[in-house]
Amino acid sequence: MPSRARGEKRSNFVVPLLLGMDAHSYLIRDTLHASRAIINAVSRGHDRHTSGLVPLERAEALVTKFAERYGVLESASEARQRRRHKLARARLHMGFVGRVEDGRLWWLLLVSREGEGPVTTLEKLYAAQDKHHRIHIMGLELVRYPRPGSVERWSWRLPTDAYRLLLKHAVALARHQDPRQAQALINHEMRRPGYRGIRTQRKELFRAMARARAPLVKRGAAPLVFPESQFWLRMLSADMESIPLGVLVRRLLR
Repeated sequence: MPSRARGEKRSNFVVPLLLGMDAHSYLIRDTLHASRAIINAVSRGHDRHTSGLVPLERAEALVTKFAERYGVLESASEARQRRRHKLARARLHMGFVGRVEDGRLWWLLLVSREGEGPVTTLEKLYAAQDKHHRIHIMGLELVRYPRPGSVERWSWRLPTDAYRLLLKHAVALARHQDPRQAQALINHEMRRPGYRGIRTQRKELFRAMARARAPLVKRGAAPLVFPESQFWLRMLSADMESIPLGVLVRRLLR
C-alpha cells in the first residue's frame, strides 16, 4: 500500500496518496474496448455507479480527484488491500462523446458492491440492476441476463424506447417500394458491436422488416437482403489504440 503519511482521512477511512500512474498517463480507450471493460467490471461485482460528462481541458483534474479520493488508479494489490479493510473499491472508465474533436469525454465511476468509504459517502451511487438507473454510455444500456447456477451475465443493448422507435422506422422503410433506404439501415445495424443484447434486438428487427416486406415481394418488388448470420463479439485486438489522457489533451488543445 502507498505510504499513509500524507493520506487524507474522511469518516475514519484513510485515502492513500496516489503513487505510480497519474492522470496524465490514464488511458482513454476505444469505444469497443471500454464497453467490454465495463461489462467485465460489473460482472465482477463493481455494480454501483455514477457518471457524467467532462470537457477535455478538465479531464485530468477529474481523474486526479477520483484517484486521490477513491483510488481509481490503484494497482491490483492495493485494491486487494482495500478489500481486506472492507473499503469500497472504485474504477473509472472514460471515452469520447461523439467525435474526438468535440472535446468532451463521458466518465463512468464503478464501485464495488461491498465495502464503504469516501466514495459511498461523497457520491450518489445507483445500482446497475435497477431498471430506472441502468448504466448508459454511447446510446446503449447495460442489462443483466441471469443464468441460474452461473455468474451474472451482462450485455449492451439499445434502450427500450430507442429500440421501439428504430423498429417503427425500420418497418416503415421495409414497406416502401424502393428498398434502398431499408437496405442501408440493415447495413448500418450490422456495424453495431456483436453483444448478446444487440444481437437479440437486431434479430427481432430484421424479422419484423422481412414480414413487413413480404407482401411487396409477392407483388414483384425487390426483397431485402439480410446477413446470413450475425457476428459474435469475441477477443479484442491487442493492437487497438489507447491514448494517454495527457497526450490527448495536448493534441487537441494545443
